[in-house]
Amino acid sequence: MIGRRAFIILVLATASGLPTAGAAAARPGYDQEPPDHVVRRLYRDFAWEAVFSDPEVNQRWVVLIDQPEPVLRRYFTPKLAKLLVDDVRCAEAAKAICRLDFSPIWASQDSGAHDVTVSPATGGIVEVGMSYGGEGVRTRLRYSMFRTRSGWWIADIISLNDGWSLNKLLTEK
Repeated sequence: MIGRRAFIILVLATASGLPTAGAAAARPGYDQEPPDHVVRRLYRDFAWEAVFSDPEVNQRWVVLIDQPEPVLRRYFTPKLAKLLVDDVRCAEAAKAICRLDFSPIWASQDSGAHDVTVSPATGGIVEVGMSYGGEGVRTRLRYSMFRTRSGWWIADIISLNDGWSLNKLLTEK
């Protein structure tokens, strides 16, 4: 379990390693990375979303769902990465929300989560828990992982609280 102070320190310590559009889609060694490490890396790389509410920071850094496809493919299957990119393009063209109006890794429009926990993987499933505010209600997500020769990739995110599936949200008519 990561406390708020440790979470902030983690963000600041990794801020220089934030993903950028020009970075390669995969790095050496990912083929040996356990599935829960992929999810931990995702939260490590985008933890700043939950910590900083400064508009200057938010304009300089790109939130997860607005990342280009090569960055998304560091974490997600090619299919899911393309669906995320297609939804952003749809929203830009329509100048309105298409399918996704929240951050799937925070299960909220408000990414101010704390006490984020990532469980060890069981059979290609990784569970994440997090809290918001002082309410004590835990938000729980299930990450369905897919293994290839080049490593584990996130194939879907499912909310255990609300029952939504990221794949279904992005593909339903």
